[in-house]
Amino acid sequence: TAQAEFRVSAINLTGLVNAQWRKGESGAADAYGLNAGLIASTELDNRTNFSIAWVQSLTDGSGLVAPNFTYTLADGFKLEGSASVNYGRLGSSLNPSGVFGAQLRFG
Repeated sequence: TAQAEFRVSAINLTGLVNAQWRKGESGAADAYGLNAGLIASTELDNRTNFSIAWVQSLTDGSGLVAPNFTYTLADGFKLEGSASVNYGRLGSSLNPSGVFGAQLRFG
């Protein structure tokens, strides 16, 4: 895994590349994967943060986009919302089940 971080004004950018290789068992084909990603995050004000992550498989073309929003309420309680949108062929490395995920947390 290789990673680089940059700051452009109030936006933090992190780029990464990840390679995986797994030896196949008893005659099965070896498995490999190469993914690249970018994460952008910013603090909109002292209570509000927003980030978005994008990961792309360079092996099979699948990927995901995951936005995240956090708002800090009084006394440090946080309200957080996030989602994960996967794309690509169903059953591919970053879209194994074709499910859209979302969550809202308070705590």
